[in-house]
Amino acid sequence: MKKNLLLSFCISALTITSINAQTWTPAGTWVNSSIECLKSFNGKLFVGGNFTGVGTNTWNCNFNAQWDGSTLTPYYDANLGGLDFNCFEIHNSTLYVGGAFNIGSFGPKEVAVWDGTSWDDPTGAYQLNSNVYAMASFGGKLYMGGYFTTYNSVNYNHVASNSGSGYSTVGSGFDATVMALAVYNGALYAGGGFTNSGTTAVNHIAKWNGTSWQQVGTGVNGTVSGMAVMGTDLYVIGSFTLAGSTTVKDIAKWNGTIWSDVGGGLSGGFNGIRAVISYNNYLYVGGDFTTAGSISAKNVAAWNGSSWFALGNGITNSVNALEIYNNALYAGPFSFANDTNYVWKFSSLAGVNETTAEKGFTVNASYNSYSNAIQLNIESEMYSKFSFMLYDMLGKNVANADVVTGANAINIGFTPNGIYNCEVSSEKGKSTTKVFVLKQ
Repeated sequence: MKKNLLLSFCISALTITSINAQTWTPAGTWVNSSIECLKSFNGKLFVGGNFTGVGTNTWNCNFNAQWDGSTLTPYYDANLGGLDFNCFEIHNSTLYVGGAFNIGSFGPKEVAVWDGTSWDDPTGAYQLNSNVYAMASFGGKLYMGGYFTTYNSVNYNHVASNSGSGYSTVGSGFDATVMALAVYNGALYAGGGFTNSGTTAVNHIAKWNGTSWQQVGTGVNGTVSGMAVMGTDLYVIGSFTLAGSTTVKDIAKWNGTIWSDVGGGLSGGFNGIRAVISYNNYLYVGGDFTTAGSISAKNVAAWNGSSWFALGNGITNSVNALEIYNNALYAGPFSFANDTNYVWKFSSLAGVNETTAEKGFTVNASYNSYSNAIQLNIESEMYSKFSFMLYDMLGKNVANADVVTGANAINIGFTPNGIYNCEVSSEKGKSTTKVFVLKQ
């Protein structure tokens, strides 16, 4: 008779994920070119890029599609033309998109509003003359950054703000493209390929003080492609090797005063880091790399504030975009035109899914969100008595219990984040699985 024993141990304010066991799976069918941006909005994941086809139909969409958890639906509008969608932003509960596109006969628009059924700019308030690569909602205005310079005889110099009726300049702007915008500690930050704002040297990253763009330390020595806030720090990604005077590898941390390295950084690729997002006290990064710190990680990795972790087997192509949708991590990779290119979904970030079977045991570790507990489902054909032990990665025993019948709950007096080895054994066999504890 097969016996199922449930061992549940409660940990206050923790979520759990299993790095090695979880996998990347396609979200629907493929698209025929690069995915540049992802955004969760009104129950759907909006997917943007320079693709024109979803699945086998080469021309059934204009640069975007929507994923509802089961189907990737193409969006087609005969009025849309141009090149691509580059970025999404939510401003005043409305979704905006920026890129290099036009609407109908109006010529370049570069920014459009989602009205619930279509992309449009009915008043013409968001028309620009060239590519938009970044947007941020800040101080009641929508800020745009990109390649655009002058429009309607006004010099915007790669950055502009819009309150809904038209654009305004933002200081002196910059001398080259803005690739990233973020809000940190109540201020707007810009990053990109620029080195100056007017006569002020800012070196690829700058802070807006309401009147002018100011230095962030002494900046970084290469292009900034993205920024994200985690805790009290601003994380900056791109292609650079110095942040201030600190040696880094394509990622650095700014705490409002000084720059610092992030666990040895990211290396092994040629095109830098392109995507970053913060969620539940974890930083997720994507780009072109093979190593995160000292571990192998293929184009996507996670940082918990002290250590790097690989996410499954990673993603084959360089990652352009990351987003959280329904508690799962999604990635949009780079691909050449007419390639089959998928939106990739990582297993739920609130669950463990690792099962091992040896010597008469099957052990499945999972996360119970209702009781906020790790649960170990121990299944055996032969045994009714088990010993349970939990070890940290240094081999220290941090919890143990004997399980005789039914369910046995124990309280564990530790809370550190990390990977733990869970060992279940009887007099005739043993099974081991890993669980990864992540503090919310």
